[in-house]
Amino acid sequence: MDVISRSVRAGDASSKEPDFIQDWPEIFQREIRKFVERLQTYAFTKARYPGVFKRMGRQVDKYKGTVWEAFFQNREIGFHRNDYHVPPRARVFIHVPRTGGTSAGHYLRKIRAPRIQNLHTHQAISLVCPPAFHRYFTILRDPVERCWSFYRLTLYGNNATPYRQAAERGLEHFCNHCWEMRNLYCRYFSGTVWPEPTADTLAEASRQMKRFEAVLDFSSLDTQIDQLASRWGLRRAPFFHQNQAPGPRLELDALSRRILEKHNELDRKLYEEFRGGFIKGLQGAGNR
Repeated sequence: MDVISRSVRAGDASSKEPDFIQDWPEIFQREIRKFVERLQTYAFTKARYPGVFKRMGRQVDKYKGTVWEAFFQNREIGFHRNDYHVPPRARVFIHVPRTGGTSAGHYLRKIRAPRIQNLHTHQAISLVCPPAFHRYFTILRDPVERCWSFYRLTLYGNNATPYRQAAERGLEHFCNHCWEMRNLYCRYFSGTVWPEPTADTLAEASRQMKRFEAVLDFSSLDTQIDQLASRWGLRRAPFFHQNQAPGPRLELDALSRRILEKHNELDRKLYEEFRGGFIKGLQGAGNR
């Protein structure tokens, strides 16, 4: 038996070597991604003079179709942070790009909603002031539609956008190089922005969102934001959609949908859980 067991163990050990040889490109790419994630986390939180790195990144982007210029521009203007402080009695708006946040911001400013943080900035939840102790609200949109709108805006919006070089090389290339196209809901609502989201990230994002004061659904935003204003005891006003994606009306074809679904599998699960939204304290279907 010892001889047999040793031969079996030897056979198992020898069988691993061909697997490693066969899979080494995938292993190498995985380790490179981990290194880039650590580099991004360090650079976003520690890098000084981001404007200098932004100009350097612009040159790299021209040849590689990457988005390093955008990365350091976001660092320069203070987007995507998870370490901000929330003033007492303030409400925190988690404005995920391309979910109607600009329209909601204009509406809330028009009705003079008081003490709202992040109304016109893109920030994740704050890990130092989490939803358990503060009043958060947000807007959700179908993640495939959100990413398609972001892609269209990048292609046909302001020529100065630093994402343009990557988007012009195709949707797949853009998704691979622009992290905002990959499970951004899980990143924002878990507070873990830079590492690639996992099932644990999804679970944490769901746990935090259940503590939100309100989650509005983009498909019925005009009605729900009016209900939210009423819940806060504020006057109502007409709601208008703004900042729509410019350029020709590009239909979402089957191939593009499959690409976006592949890169946003976790966000799709999160959206299905909170589809329809809720406003705490308001009677009606879907409310918690």
